[in-house]
Parts: sequence; C-alpha cells; structure tokens
Amino acid sequence: MPASRRLVLLAPLLLPALPAWAEETYSWNPERSPAGPVTVIVSLDEQKAHVYRNGIEIGVSDVSTGRDGFPTPTGVFTILQKDKAHHSNEWNDASMPYTERLTWGGVALHAGITPGYPSSHGCVHLPLAFARDLFGVTAVGTTVAIVDSHTAPIAEDHPGAVLPTTELAGAAPQGLAYAWQPERSTTGPVSLLLSGADGRLHVYRNGIEIGVAGVRIDRPDEPVPMALYALTRAPESGQGASWSRIGLNGAGDDLIGRLHLSTDFVRQLDGVLTPGTTLFATPLPADDGTDAGSGFTVMASRS
Repeated sequence: MPASRRLVLLAPLLLPALPAWAEETYSWNPERSPAGPVTVIVSLDEQKAHVYRNGIEIGVSDVSTGRDGFPTPTGVFTILQKDKAHHSNEWNDASMPYTERLTWGGVALHAGITPGYPSSHGCVHLPLAFARDLFGVTAVGTTVAIVDSHTAPIAEDHPGAVLPTTELAGAAPQGLAYAWQPERSTTGPVSLLLSGADGRLHVYRNGIEIGVAGVRIDRPDEPVPMALYALTRAPESGQGASWSRIGLNGAGDDLIGRLHLSTDFVRQLDGVLTPGTTLFATPLPADDGTDAGSGFTVMASRS
C-alpha cells in the first residue's frame, strides 16, 4: 500500500495548544520508482517540494522558503554537501537536521518549521520526517531546481538516439567540436545543462563537469524554454528514447527534437546516460555557479 504520512509535531507540555501550522503533511511513495537518480524541484509559488526519481514523482511536501529580506535564490543547483546533524554557523548554532547544502553561501535543504508560508532565512525548510526520507535517496551531485512555479511531467518520445546527432565540426565554442574528460569524475549521477544563450551542452557527473559541446538548435528564432527533462528510457529493441519534461516557471516545449550535436560527442555521451539522467534547458548563459544576470542561478557546481 502506498505510504502517505501525516507528521504531527508534539508541543511541550507547558504549551496550552499547538499553533495552527504545527500539522505538516507530506506524501512519500518510493515504491513508485524504486531506483535511479533523483531530482528535487522546489516551487516557491506552491511552497512545495516535488521529488522525482527516473522522472516519476515519489514524494511531495510542504516547505517554507525565505521570508522578506532573506529570499531563497531561484536556480538549478547540485547538492554540494550532506550533513545529518548540521548546526548553523550563522544563526546561533541552530540545529539544521538532514542538511543538504546547495550553495557555499549558506543555502540548503534541511528540516525546519513549515508554517505554510515563507519564514526561513533563505534555506528551504522541510518537515523532519520528509527531510530524513529525502536525505536517504539523494547524493552529492543530485540536481535541485528552485523555481517560481512548475508544471506536471509530460512524456516525450523521440526516435533514434538519446539526443539527435549531426556533424558540427568547427561549430562549437573556440573552434572545437567538443571536449570530453570523463576521468575528472568517474562515478555519480549525470546531469546535462543546455544553454540557449551560449549554444553549449555541458555534462556533469557528481556535480563535476566532464564534457562540453557546441549545439545547433533548430528554429533559432524560438527561445529555448526553461525546462527540466528526465530520461525515462534509453533507445533499445528498436524503440527510441523517452523523456519526461517538467516545465519551469510556466515554460514548456518539445525541445529535444530541435537539438543537433556532433556524432562523436553523442557516441561518448551515450556511454554515461542512463534512465534518470536529467537535462536542464535554459535560455540564459551558463555561468557555473554565479548569477546569470536575471536573478536565476543557472548552475552551482563543484570545481
């Protein structure tokens, strides 16, 4: 039976009653997708966290993000560090159980009060039991997107390779078709970052860049949508690739079929892609952990 849990925080005996927000609800159903890479999406408008594994939602929870004067940054991040019993270095040694650090500047997912509205100092607060369950399925390098809003996943099927191929010699940045250095990180989850502004596809493994390639995008007059894709099926038995697309900030489009990359690069890429691999598409520049000039951090990764 799918596990749906209701967490009730018990007040100390001296308190006359629980505040209205002391009841926190979440659902956690890992059996829907038992294995594979995880992606977390935090929706500021909803004050919800959605957890996907192999493109299938396995959990959703109330959250509390930054209050006025302490905004939670929007963007796509990788988990940089995990600490089950972390205490704040900035806020009076406050307990922050099940911390999953997103930036070295102090933004993290962790257990905390979730009153139903933004109340934190910039972190994403989660119910304690949900934070514990999430901590158990994520890893350093897991993709976390913090966005204004998001849409439910939409399945997209594409014939042939995982990503379309073509010969693009000389079309990539600095006159190179691509760079490929898988030895920089040999294990961990793989994520892709497509920047429409740069015309590049970046490949990260465990949060470390192992490849980059120039990309041609059909219909260049149409903007690249801000969307997150999860590979749900690699090409096999005569079937094409399948992706699950989640529109971010209200955006959405069938982008995969518009991409063209070097045949040699895609051959290398195919060796590291597995169901659950994520592709984040953005019209913004990829600035590797810095603000891209729009208030949206495109990617915060480890060097």
